[in-house]
Amino acid sequence: MPRTVDVEGFGLVDFDDAMTDEEIVYAIENDILKTSVVDQGIEFAKAIPRGFAGSFLSAAEGLAELADAGTNAIGLDDLIDSGDDNELVRLAREGRNAVNEGFLKSD
Repeated sequence: MPRTVDVEGFGLVDFDDAMTDEEIVYAIENDILKTSVVDQGIEFAKAIPRGFAGSFLSAAEGLAELADAGTNAIGLDDLIDSGDDNELVRLAREGRNAVNEGFLKSD
C-alpha cells in the first residue's frame, strides 16, 4: 500500500511503502519528482539561450576587466574604473543575474 504525502507544489504524492522517511525527504528536497520527459525538454530548451547569453555577458565583463588591467599596467590607473565601479562590469553582472533569475532560470 503506497504512503501518501502532501508535498508543497505537487499536492498529494504516493510513495512506495518500501521507501524510508529519509528516502522520501531526499526525493522531495532534490526535486526527483520533476523528472518527466516534458520537464527535461523544457529545461533543455531554456538552457541553450541561458548559456549563450551568459557567455556573451561574461565575455563583456572579462574584456572590461582586461582593459582596466591594461591601463593600470601602463600607469593610467584612473582611466578605467575597477570592479563594480566599472559600468560595463556592473551591467554585465546585472544582465547575467537577470538571465539566471528571469524566465530562463533553471527549475
